[in-house]
Amino acid sequence: MTRLEDEVRHMLSARALDLEIEAPSGLTLLSMASDRSNSNATKAVVGEEDDGSVSSFVGRRSSYRSLQSIREIDLFPADAISDLHTKVRKDHSWKHGGFIIAFTRAWILVVSFNGENQAITKYNMFIRKVYRSSLQEGAINALGLGSVMAILFSSYGLAVWYGSKLIVERGYNGGMVISVIMSVMIGAMSLGQATRSVTAFAEGQGAAHRMFKIIERKPDIDIDDNTGIILEDVKGDVQLKDVYFSYPTRPEHLIFDGFSLQVPSGTTMALVGDSGSGKSTVISLVERFYDPHAGEVLIDGVDI
Repeated sequence: MTRLEDEVRHMLSARALDLEIEAPSGLTLLSMASDRSNSNATKAVVGEEDDGSVSSFVGRRSSYRSLQSIREIDLFPADAISDLHTKVRKDHSWKHGGFIIAFTRAWILVVSFNGENQAITKYNMFIRKVYRSSLQEGAINALGLGSVMAILFSSYGLAVWYGSKLIVERGYNGGMVISVIMSVMIGAMSLGQATRSVTAFAEGQGAAHRMFKIIERKPDIDIDDNTGIILEDVKGDVQLKDVYFSYPTRPEHLIFDGFSLQVPSGTTMALVGDSGSGKSTVISLVERFYDPHAGEVLIDGVDI
C-alpha cells in the first residue's frame, strides 16, 4: 500500500504542464516586444539565449534518461554512460545498504566470532565501489552545469558587446539596447526553468505506468476462490520441501534454493540468519502471501 501511495505522489508531482505552457508563451511575447525596439539586436540576443536554454535542457537529459529505466520513453538518444552509472550505483548501494543493516543488527554475533576485521574489509570494498560511482556522477553533473554556465555568461557578454556596437555605429540609445537584452534574457530564463519539468514528467509517466500495472495485475492467488480442501482437524505440522523462491521485485536474487524445513506441531523453533537470508520469507510462504517457484509448503502434509 505504501508503494502505491508513493507512485500516486509521483504522479501528482508531475503537474508541470502550466509551466510548460507559460514559459514558451512568455519568451514569445517578450521577444515580440523587444523586436519592436530593435530587430537586429533581438535576433542576436535570442540566438545566444536560446543556446543557453537548449544547453540547460540537454544538461538534464541524463537524469531523465536514468528514469527511462522505469519505462522506455524514446524521446532522447541513448546515453550509455548515464545508464551504466545509474545501474552500477544502484546495485552497489543496495548491496552496501544490506550489508550495513545486517552488520549493525548482528554486531554482537560478529564480535563474538572475531569477525570485525572481515566485516570492515568487506565494508571498505563496498564503500570504494560506491565512491567511484559517486565520482562519475559528480563529473557528469559538473560537465553539464559548467557547459550551461559557460554558454549563459558568454551570451551575456555577447549581448552587451553587440549592444554597445549598435550604440556606437548605428546611433541606438542605451534604453533600446537594455530593453532588448532584459526582455530576451527574462524570457530565455523562464524557458530554461521549464526544462526542470522534464524530470517531473518522466517521474509522473514512470509512476503512472507502474501504478496502472499494479492495478491491472491479476494475482496468482485468488482470495475470492472458495474451492480447495478444508481441514477438519489441524495439528499444525509445518513443512517446506525443496522450495525455490525469489521476490517479484528482485527475481534475479534467489532467496531459497532448494530449501527444506520441518517444524512438528507443539515445538518451538528459531530461524537465525543475516538480514535478507529468508527468515520472514518462511512466514510469508506459510501464510501464503507468496507462492514458491518450485517445491511444496505443507500443513499437516497438505500442500497449500
